[in-house]
This record gives sequence, C-alpha cells and structure tokens, in this order.
Amino acid sequence: MSDAFAQWRQQVLATALRLDDIDYFQLLGCQTQASPAEIRRAFRQLATSYHPDRFRGHDDTLYQALEKIYRRITEAYAVLRDPTDRKAYSAGLKNGLKRFDRDQAQQALHQRAQEQEPGTTDQGRRHFKRAQAALNRGDRYSAKEEIRMALLFEPKEPSFLNMAKDLQGS
Repeated sequence: MSDAFAQWRQQVLATALRLDDIDYFQLLGCQTQASPAEIRRAFRQLATSYHPDRFRGHDDTLYQALEKIYRRITEAYAVLRDPTDRKAYSAGLKNGLKRFDRDQAQQALHQRAQEQEPGTTDQGRRHFKRAQAALNRGDRYSAKEEIRMALLFEPKEPSFLNMAKDLQGS
C-alpha cells in the first residue's frame, strides 16, 4: 500500500467517524450560498472519489467507511438541491442541526406559522379565523359570533379583543 493511499485511507476513516459533526455544506466543500450548479459539481466530484464500489473487496473497514460517507453525501445533495428543503435545512443549521429531517422541518414550519397567528389554543385560533373569513365575506353578524366564541377560549388575547371592539360598533 502506497503512502498516499494510506494517508487517504486514514482521512476516509477519520471523516466517517466525525460525520455527525459535519454539516452538508462542509461535507460537500461548498459555501452556504453556493449555487445549485456548484453543489451538483461538488457532489459529482465527491461521489466519484468516495463511491464504495471502487473499493469493494479491498478492505472491509474502508468499504464500510466509504459506504457511510457516500450515503451522507447523497443525502446532502438531495436536501441541498431542493429549494424548500435547503431553506428549511439552512434554518435548522442556524439552530445547530447538522442533518435534515423532513418531519422536523415540517413541524418547525407549522410551529412558526402558529406562532405568527394570534391565540394560543386551537379552538381560539379556529374561531378567530372563522371571524376573519366572515368579515371578508361581509357577514358581520357571523364575525361577531365567531369572535365571541374565540374570546370564550382566550378572554385576554389582544387580537381577539381588538376584533371584538372593532365589531362592537356595528
């Protein structure tokens, strides 16, 4: 085994051990603002270099490490090439997450949407939305009834109180 190959092997084994500490951009060797073309180019270069089938039968330890790295490179490319997933991943990266979990991303998006909506209970939010929809239709009577229901669930919610006050004059 040549010295260059031995060094590369050590690098591969070390990288496989610390994969959980490397984010997708670092793994692909790209900047966080890299274009899709740059990400694709980096993926192809790494996929060629780290494809485990090139080393099948040589060394089981090396093969397993390459398999692990290759799976993570493929995962990184799949996430970073999709604009929606990339945006969610970048947001998670700011919170310290290194890997992308689609379910967690959906949950985070849902939670952010709920945080932007007034109210803290599902029932209060539902009645508030119904009151807004009634107002949009021009049905002030239904809007009053819905905001009254929302206030039953959350009597101190400022947005609900403001809408009730606005509707009280009519």
